[in-house]
Parts: sequence; C-alpha cells; structure tokens
Amino acid sequence: MGRHRLRRELEAKFWQGIGLGMANAEASAAAGVSATTGVLWFRRGGGVTPSIVHEPQGHSLSFAEREEIACLNA
Repeated sequence: MGRHRLRRELEAKFWQGIGLGMANAEASAAAGVSATTGVLWFRRGGGVTPSIVHEPQGHSLSFAEREEIACLNA
C-alpha cells in the first residue's frame, strides 16, 4: 500500500468521525493520527469533507467501453 493511499484512508476515517459528530480530538484518535494533524485537515478542508477523501463510484467508462461506443456510433 502506498503512503498516499494510507494517508487518504486515515483522512477518510477522520472525516467519517467528524461527520458522526465527534470532536476533532476524538476523530483524530479514531483515525490514528495526532490532534494537530486533525486540525490541519479540518482547516484545509474548511470544515467540509474534501472530495479527494471519497472513493470513485465507478461512473467512469473504461477504454474498452469507450471504444465499443465509438464503433457503435460509426
């Protein structure tokens, strides 16, 4: 697992806790990060869960699907 992916997972846990009404210190502890890190994430996001935390929902077409559509349109 890459460092960035791990960080995103920790940040997602933090924001999940915030969404459940936890205080910064509680959400930070639940995510396994320091309260200072939680404060930085909260300030950077302006109190709003950033979109980078959300996992893609599978709404993008693969190359094969795009190619098939192009062939059908031709």
